[in-house]
Amino acid sequence: MMLASSASQPSDNSPIVLNFSPGVRLGIDARGRFHLLLSLAKNEEKIRSKLTAGIVIRTQTYKIGEIDSQWVDIIAERRWRWAIEPFAAEVISEMVNEEIQLDTLRRIVDEHRALWAPPTEPLSPMEQKGLIAELLVVQQLGTVLTPAVAISKWRGPDRGLHDISDEQWAVEVKSYADEPPRVRIHHIEQLDYRLDKRLTLVGVHLFSFNEGKSLPDFIDEAIQWAEDSDCRNHLEENLARARWREEDRSEYYSTYSEGRMVACPIRPETPVFPAELKDQIPSSVTEITYLLHLNDLEQLSTESDSTWPDIVSPNAWKSTNE
Repeated sequence: MMLASSASQPSDNSPIVLNFSPGVRLGIDARGRFHLLLSLAKNEEKIRSKLTAGIVIRTQTYKIGEIDSQWVDIIAERRWRWAIEPFAAEVISEMVNEEIQLDTLRRIVDEHRALWAPPTEPLSPMEQKGLIAELLVVQQLGTVLTPAVAISKWRGPDRGLHDISDEQWAVEVKSYADEPPRVRIHHIEQLDYRLDKRLTLVGVHLFSFNEGKSLPDFIDEAIQWAEDSDCRNHLEENLARARWREEDRSEYYSTYSEGRMVACPIRPETPVFPAELKDQIPSSVTEITYLLHLNDLEQLSTESDSTWPDIVSPNAWKSTNE
């Protein structure tokens, strides 16, 4: 093969290319992306399509050998270098007279797009993070209440108003992906300080991480924790209601890493959506959700030995103004 580009250095729009055949060029650009350039049949319209995350197909004019010409450019991020080979081989085999017809290209793209679409996990990433966050908080509360009692207070799988609750206290658990923490509140009543119990919002930092743990990994750790305290059956019953199925284990591929926990006591002056306005909302409005920035709220140190016992203490949080 010989170097066919006149450029001394590749750029995003002008890759260094190698001559594979009269109608095919292989290239690499300044970002390390791989390019497969195919000669486009004359009078074909432009195309821009996405095969999957990291692979883009487009028509592009490149100056190769001092000549501006129109090419179909299949661009693959470095991580797709080897996976793109079967697709590229099929496209090249379908060329006629060293040219590709767009109808042919679209057909092959549609076939491979279906094959390369990421599989759907039984629980969505949002549902996974919600379940993981609740499990982590339940285990943390187990250090204060005993594991068996903490599991018995877990209401999340039953879609209760609060994820973990007792007659005297309630904990609403939210996961968040980025710092500073921001969580979505789905019901005004979730943070209504007028409840006749101590209400605390706990945010758990869970972010996507290739070297992190999958939902099954977190489940295994929680089950072992419960097994050690002779309450595994109770935990597994709750997990089943949370739609965890052991037979689905191999279908989970998302991985997460856990960061810090943020505990916010809900007091009368805590700056959340005023629950007392609920009675003034017209009947035509059936649901109100909002984003809450936790850095604007009072935060208790979850590393302190006194915080978790305080969270499960009786009586509502008092106003700091008293």
